[in-house]
Amino acid sequence: MMDSKLGGRAVVVGGSIAGLLAARVLAEFFTRVDVFDRDDIPELPVPRRAVPQGRHIHFLQEAGRKCFERLFPGFTDDVLAAGGVEFDPGRGLVWHIGGGYTRKTTTDYRMLWATRPMFEWCLRRRVGAIGNVTITPGRAVQDLITAPSADRVVAVEVDDPETGRTTRIDADFVVDARGRGSAVASWLAKAGYGQVPSDEVKVNIGYATRIYRRTAIDWERASLGVQPTAPDTRAAMIVPVEGDRWMVTLTGWSGDLPPSDPDGFLAYAKSLAAPDIFEAIQDLEPISDIVTHRFPAGLRRRYERMSRFPDRLVVMGDAITSYNPAYGQGMSSAAMQAHDLRDTLLHSGLDRTAQRFFKRAARSIDIPWSVAVGGDFRFPATEGRKPFGTDLANRYLARLQRGMHHDEKLVHAFGRVINLERSSASLLAPSIVLRTLRAAG
Repeated sequence: MMDSKLGGRAVVVGGSIAGLLAARVLAEFFTRVDVFDRDDIPELPVPRRAVPQGRHIHFLQEAGRKCFERLFPGFTDDVLAAGGVEFDPGRGLVWHIGGGYTRKTTTDYRMLWATRPMFEWCLRRRVGAIGNVTITPGRAVQDLITAPSADRVVAVEVDDPETGRTTRIDADFVVDARGRGSAVASWLAKAGYGQVPSDEVKVNIGYATRIYRRTAIDWERASLGVQPTAPDTRAAMIVPVEGDRWMVTLTGWSGDLPPSDPDGFLAYAKSLAAPDIFEAIQDLEPISDIVTHRFPAGLRRRYERMSRFPDRLVVMGDAITSYNPAYGQGMSSAAMQAHDLRDTLLHSGLDRTAQRFFKRAARSIDIPWSVAVGGDFRFPATEGRKPFGTDLANRYLARLQRGMHHDEKLVHAFGRVINLERSSASLLAPSIVLRTLRAAG
């Protein structure tokens, strides 16, 4: 923690992953940090009503895991002690992609697997132990209040459940981390700051997830994944999570949604491009109902492109960018943004914090956003602004993925991108291009 503070009180709106990460950072720079969440917060790691995507597969890529570790040393051990699972995906993930299986190889990165409630529970316990952070459930922030000059946010209006009215809480800094439903964009328009530029990519995907009992793990088959090759729109994964359980999520792109009945669930799994997941689950004991979730579109709000923005306010997590969750990038991206916020406050203090933060965050977001959008436009039904060169890049990636069936170097290079440690541009390094052309014929 810092010896000197930038201000007295900071407020975080939203107590989920991004909000908790923001609170950890703000605790270094402000005397007091208050986190307000409209939802009730469970004492145990169970799904929350306000986080419907939390019932489906979540994991931390290596870049995200390292960010968590820098903010919370020993966080990986916390998750493992609670039953989470960590392994080398190059060795333990049986991955069918590009029409075949990737070559097995040993890598120096790991993926951390647990349920979303478990990740959030471990994080909340860490943040709740910080002496100057208070997490208050069941209180929704209704409005932001600016100074008379309207150039900065100075307070929030919070529901008071005892009186049925709102209470003004003065703040030297506010982070909005309410997720995709954040009201900041509409608030800015009403306050005269203009419309927030945005990019939307309509994917119309859906999930169906079921939990099965797990008795053991074969570390050569610790996880199974089947990715579609367009025009096929069906994918699935089976991963180990805490409580000696397997989590199985079926995913359908472009409206090809997996069913929620047991027979339909198995039939959908059987229809995948590879039989591994169907064969793995057909004799397993299900211990949950099938839950579904739909995701219409990825959305990136371009706050960094606004000519005016009130100071002492920033937006984080899904409130900036809501990715197609099929790529599992949300938690890792939020952790990267938390580091962007810390760097901004550390180097610039409260001087033009919003503009400086959004520029930093935009660079971090570019990496997972390009991966997600490029993958989404493999499917003809995807709608939105397609970045220039996407079709050519996808043809190249399809060839690289075929090369991954027998070239370990390509598996390593692609794995770095999937784990958000390097940008997609790294796959255009001359040595990787040459191996791709040679390996894929």
